[in-house]
Amino acid sequence: VTASSKVLLATLSKSDFKSFMKISPTLGPSVERMAKGHMLLNLFQLKSPFLAQISLNQAKRMGESCVIENYDSDSVIFSEGDNAGTFYFVYSGSLKVEKRDPEGHLYEVGHLYSGDYFGELSIIRGTAVHRLGSVTTTSSTILLSITGENMHKCFHDAPQMLAELVVRMRGRDAELIDLLNHKVSRNVFEKHLVEMHGEESLHFFDEATTFESTFNAMSTKEMIENAKSIIERFLVANANETVNVSHDIFKRAQLLLQENQYAPGMFDDAIKQIYILMERDLFQRFKKSEAFSTLLEQIRSYDELDKELLA
Repeated sequence: VTASSKVLLATLSKSDFKSFMKISPTLGPSVERMAKGHMLLNLFQLKSPFLAQISLNQAKRMGESCVIENYDSDSVIFSEGDNAGTFYFVYSGSLKVEKRDPEGHLYEVGHLYSGDYFGELSIIRGTAVHRLGSVTTTSSTILLSITGENMHKCFHDAPQMLAELVVRMRGRDAELIDLLNHKVSRNVFEKHLVEMHGEESLHFFDEATTFESTFNAMSTKEMIENAKSIIERFLVANANETVNVSHDIFKRAQLLLQENQYAPGMFDDAIKQIYILMERDLFQRFKKSEAFSTLLEQIRSYDELDKELLA
């Protein structure tokens, strides 16, 4: 470390620090959280495209949930077939990823370095799956680990963050909900819907799901106005954006409009029908389009080599 200007530093030796911690043991957890937060911020400066998008508050939440793990060279982090429950960031050091061939022999598929992450299966598929490969350190290594469950908790208010990781990993196998949660993918999908004259389905899905999720926070006046607006815009014949739902849902919507009686969950059946319609028709056509192929290139979707590294 070289000073680039006049600097005043306070130093504390390792022995003095240990003595200080004995006097004030309650400071230990706070110091550890600060250290983990600092490590995450350092990772922001590295090559991880995922971490580059994380806000300071999200980094702090992650720091509280992360565990610092130190390993010597030749330490096995996990083996092929183990339960997948933890996601890892490489802070320093290096690791190798290996898999077994049909005869059971290990072969090397790649290496991981500072700024890389691995263990993605714990996030996109949960703990009910097994590791696809083995990861072993090739030098002294420091990792930050976080369980898949805690990772989801850290981003419960920002599903688009995990959605990017999921879309990149799944590529052409991505699901509709993954794209809807990912801003870039969603914008490309919406442009495709406009070209296919199917944008009303996504508009209704957005308006209705927002209505349902914010129902309890609305005043009675706001709830009535918003419910009427959705019904008149999407659920009456010959409206500007009439959606393709069952006759029964249309009838129920008209009855609600006439009786002026609204309740949470009133749009749930229509939301499910529209989602299925988009998933089975519009989304499948989108995945066959040039726009989808270009999207996968832009977000650097995992290629076959990347998928080999999945563990």
